[in-house]
Amino acid sequence: MSFKSNRRWDFRLEDMLAHAREALALTAGHTIDSFHADRKLILAAERLLEIIGEAARHVPPAITAQIPSVIWEDVIGMRNIIAHDYHSVSYALVFTTIRDYIPELVNAIEAAMPTLQEPPR
Repeated sequence: MSFKSNRRWDFRLEDMLAHAREALALTAGHTIDSFHADRKLILAAERLLEIIGEAARHVPPAITAQIPSVIWEDVIGMRNIIAHDYHSVSYALVFTTIRDYIPELVNAIEAAMPTLQEPPR
């Protein structure tokens, strides 16, 4: 079964922001050890990163070019690793990605949103 979404790029960016903020809230106050001890937390965090990457995959190049501080390939690549190479995903990678990179992602998208130019159709 094939499904093609017509969800607009600005909604995709909003999805990225919402799930990134949720990942930050979910892991707030945790250490790497407390994160590692909570399997449900790890799985929830992985899912949030997967959704962020899937939404990023559908943001058009004309928009991603306007937010150059985001390394889009890495955001999408993390999604691909979680979805397809799941056996190699470490809890440490998930935790450090959220702690070290998600705040930068949120800041970059929030800063860019008001000035983004609609791509030509």
